[in-house]
Amino acid sequence: MERLIERGTLPIGVLHDDKLHREFTIEPMRARHVIAARKHPDFPGIAGGVGEDGKPIAGDDEAQGLLAYATRMKIDGIPKEAMGLELMLDLFDEDLDAIQAADGRLKKKIARFRGEITQADRAGTGEDRDAVADGGIDAAGKGPGVDGSGAGPVGTAHPDF
Repeated sequence: MERLIERGTLPIGVLHDDKLHREFTIEPMRARHVIAARKHPDFPGIAGGVGEDGKPIAGDDEAQGLLAYATRMKIDGIPKEAMGLELMLDLFDEDLDAIQAADGRLKKKIARFRGEITQADRAGTGEDRDAVADGGIDAAGKGPGVDGSGAGPVGTAHPDF
């Protein structure tokens, strides 16, 4: 299997060594990334020490998620050892959105590779026509509407129509 990766551009970017870095690549999530995130020195519960009760601090899901992204992505010009929780916490929302969108595109590539086709992949192919057209998965009797038409509850036409 060829190596699956997705490329993207951070809308704002990351400052590292006084330079702005925006281009990135991300690879699919694998078990190795989850384990690497949990063993990362920045992961709470490993490096987080102990709480007031003397028990180890449990790692939190958000930190693990950010570290899992960090372990499976590269931002051009930033060394792998700099890809840690602090760098990921400093991302702007727009940059995180771009990373998540790239991850979504990668998941679609994997689904197509496996031969799975999602409804979003069928859009515009004629396989997914609405209740007005004849046939398709949303045709009368096949859709999710109250009357099975796919048009929603009876008598709820939009006032602008």
